[in-house]
Amino acid sequence: MTRLPRKPALPDQQLQDFLEAISSRTRQKLLLAFLDGKGRTVNELVQYSGLGQSTVSAHLSALNRGGLLTREKKGKEVYYQPDRQSIQATLIRLSNYLENCCP
Repeated sequence: MTRLPRKPALPDQQLQDFLEAISSRTRQKLLLAFLDGKGRTVNELVQYSGLGQSTVSAHLSALNRGGLLTREKKGKEVYYQPDRQSIQATLIRLSNYLENCCP
């Protein structure tokens, strides 16, 4: 009987939030709205996606929690923008995790 390898530690919560955020095809499509790097409001993303306001808001919350987007309030509007530094840092952490987890 072969021996199973030692069970690796699960990713930390921040990395799990990132993976959860990008696992949704809808959230992946919403991220395409930010290819130009500009900030977008919920209303702009509702028009872009064709989804309801509450659905878009829920997806934006997941993307924000996962470190993919930041939000900034300007007057009554909240603008979401890609958080490139956070995304790059998290991808490095994910790469390190996978290298140590699955050599």
